[in-house]
Amino acid sequence: MGVTVAEIEDLLTGKEAIGREIACQLERVTSIPSDSWIRFELKYREDLKRMSVGSEESRTSSIHDELASLFRQGGRSWVPVYLLMRDVSENELYKPEYSSFSAWLKDEAARCGVTETLLWQRKSAGDFYHEWSSGKTGVPSLEDGKHLSELNLNLVRKIAKIDPSRGDELMYEMIEAGLSTKMLRSEWRAVRSHEDGKGIGDATKTCYADAVGRKISCSDSETFEEIVNILRSTGYEVCGV
Repeated sequence: MGVTVAEIEDLLTGKEAIGREIACQLERVTSIPSDSWIRFELKYREDLKRMSVGSEESRTSSIHDELASLFRQGGRSWVPVYLLMRDVSENELYKPEYSSFSAWLKDEAARCGVTETLLWQRKSAGDFYHEWSSGKTGVPSLEDGKHLSELNLNLVRKIAKIDPSRGDELMYEMIEAGLSTKMLRSEWRAVRSHEDGKGIGDATKTCYADAVGRKISCSDSETFEEIVNILRSTGYEVCGV
């Protein structure tokens, strides 16, 4: 046929498509018409595509089943829920059924009977710990941390945005012996009040929306975070937060 062994292997394994020239050579060797070889090739590629789509649908269905099972467990299941969401986000496992992670999350929240806010809070808490612990020695993984609740992590995350050094202190305290949610809420209010008091001469909170650049800026982080959550809950994908 005038082709190498490697080229024949590629044809047999489907790595190389059967084109018109190869089909004509196969006709001379096998007496099977070249048009038949072309039809075989087209049918093979269609079957591959169909199996690929079926595999993707099966994968997203499997992810939903796992999420639903985790929600039924309660308690510390927030960690495996976060890890599963991170896997979906980083590896774009929501495709091809969904165009974005936000769209997938919105649908999953409805199917699991939970709020989108709950899922975003879990992702925010997990992402915060993942980023904070990255490169640090002597700190447990998220799975092994006994005192790492999603609520407390999100409170420390807010504090750390304003006062990073205090955020570090609180994280180590939380890892060592745990922190009460009541104490963290009180500290968050104090930090926020102190931050707001810096601009007492211009205490009015302001927000600015740039419709052309599709950007939002606010004078205080809490208002900005509330706006982001509202946008996400209505299906918008917010980046760069």
